[in-house]
This record gives sequence, structure tokens and C-alpha cells, in this order.
Amino acid sequence: MSDEKYTWTVEEQSIDVRMFTVSSNKKLPEGVIDQTYFGVGEFAEGTSADITADVLEWLKNNGYDVDDADFKGLKVETYFGGTEYGDDCQLSISGDEFFEQGLRDLLDSETAKRSTSKAD
Repeated sequence: MSDEKYTWTVEEQSIDVRMFTVSSNKKLPEGVIDQTYFGVGEFAEGTSADITADVLEWLKNNGYDVDDADFKGLKVETYFGGTEYGDDCQLSISGDEFFEQGLRDLLDSETAKRSTSKAD
């Protein structure tokens, strides 16, 4: 009995799509949406959250005057609509060599041929 150990790493990849809706009573820069949309806290379908404080903080940190009329009275909410799970998983297997039945059959048949020819 052999003490050999073989190891393979299996990676499964699919594309899942999470859907969010950000609503605001004022126009916002794209960068702020990109950095704050996920503020629902938990990704449970139908969850919404007020992210006004996060948006104002981002605006301040990025040089915007939040006391300007453009942002006075700002209200921003994000809504998590759910996740659409990918159904086309791609596998990648890496690691040690695999047992190849076809190769084993070929080797066995070659060995059998040699044994038969020696017996003749």
C-alpha cells in the first residue's frame, strides 16, 4: 500500500449579478454612486437604506462643497433588488497528474502483447 497523496485544487467560476438602485433628490457625480451604492448593510432582496451621510462624506472628501445649493437638503437611498446567479459554471482543476484510464489500457495491452510474443 502506498503512502502517496495526490492533491488537486478546483476553482468554480460563474458570473452573479447583484442589482442596486440609487435614488437621490439631487444630481450626483458618478464616483459617489460607485463608492456608496452597496450601503444597504446586508444583501437581502428588497433591503433599502438611507446612504445620505455616506454620500455627503464622500463628497466632502473629494472636494465638493456640501453646503452649496447643489447638495443642500440632499437625500439619497439605495435599494438592493436581489442577485441573479450565474448558471454556466466554469471549472479549473490544477494540481497533481490524473489517472488516465486510456493510458492504463494502452500500457496493459502492450504488456499483454509482449507476454504473448514471448510465450510463442
